Amino acid sequence: MDKAAARGPYGKDFSLNNIVTNPLKGSGWSGASEHGGDAGLELWVRAQNGSNYVSGAEIVTMRDDALLGSFRVGMKLSNSSGTCGAFFFVRLA
Repeated sequence: MDKAAARGPYGKDFSLNNIVTNPLKGSGWSGASEHGGDAGLELWVRAQNGSNYVSGAEIVTMRDDALLGSFRVGMKLSNSSGTCGAFFFVRLA
């Protein structure tokens, strides 16, 4: 997304390569992951690439069948200055 569409001085680069899956090797809720480190869905913030685009990642769904439930997230935030981590659950009517 260029800077005009992003409404600011920088564009947004939310590329699919910023989303990495790292599942558990076995079944269950804990254990070693396939790629090392903590298991889960990794949303990466990449270094500034000099092209005036801010790197990031997001997951969006158009499903409308999650009416009730318990939604939990365990987040390991980036230690890079100027980054933001958040979890939003919004249902638009």
